[in-house]
Amino acid sequence: MEKIKSIITELIVIVVAFSIVFLADLVDIQTKDSYLESTDVETMEIKLKQHERELYELGNNIIEIKNNMEVLKKNIYKSKNNKDKYNKMVIEYNREVRKYNKYMKIYNKKIDESFKENHKYESKSIIINWIEEVLGIDLVVV
Repeated sequence: MEKIKSIITELIVIVVAFSIVFLADLVDIQTKDSYLESTDVETMEIKLKQHERELYELGNNIIEIKNNMEVLKKNIYKSKNNKDKYNKMVIEYNREVRKYNKYMKIYNKKIDESFKENHKYESKSIIINWIEEVLGIDLVVV
C-alpha cells in the first residue's frame, strides 16, 4: 500500500512538472508572437488615428454642405416670385443634396472601417495584456 502511494505521488509530481513546462512553453510561444504583433499594434494605432482624422474632415465637409443647403433653402423661399432664380436655386440645392448624400455614404463607410479596425486592435490588445499579466512584463516597445 505504501509503495502504491509513493508511485501515485511520483506520477502526480511528474504530471504537475510536465504541466508547468507545457504552460511555460505556451507562454513563450505567445511572447514571441506578441512581440512581433506589437509592431502590428503600433500600425493599428496609426491607422486608427488616420481614420479619426478622415472622419473629422468628412464631418466638417458634411457640416459645411448642410449649412450651404440651409442658406439655399432660405434663398429658394425668398426667390419664389422670380421663376428663373427659383429654378436655379432648386437645381443648386439638388446638387448640394447629392453631394451631401455622397459624403454621408463615404462617412458611414469610414465609420464601419474604423469600427472594424478598432475591433481588431482591441482583440490584439487583450492578448498582449493577458501575456503581460501572466509574465509580469511590458511587451509593447515604443
